[in-house]
Amino acid sequence: MVVAEKNRAVTFQANKDLVSEAKEVLNKNNLTLSHALRLFLQNVVVTNEIDLLSEEELEREQLFKQLQAEVKQSIDDYEAGKGISLEEARARFGL
Repeated sequence: MVVAEKNRAVTFQANKDLVSEAKEVLNKNNLTLSHALRLFLQNVVVTNEIDLLSEEELEREQLFKQLQAEVKQSIDDYEAGKGISLEEARARFGL
C-alpha cells in the first residue's frame, strides 16, 4: 500500500540579515534552509529534546568570539610591527 505524504508549508518571522548569514553557513555545509529546518524538527521528534543554546548563552558565545578576533588582530598587528613603543605609550597616556 502506497501512502501519500502530505507536506505542510511553515512560515516564520526572522531577521533578514540573520537568515542571510545562516544560509551562507548552510550552503557551505551543502544544506538548504528548508533541509536544515526539517533536520531540526526530526531531531526534536527523535530525541525528544531541544539541544540548542539559550539566547543568553548565544550572546556570551558571540562576545567571546569577538574578543578572540580582537586579540588575534592585536597579535597579528604586533607581529607585523604595527604599534607604538613603550615610550610613546607612556607619553600618550601620561604614565
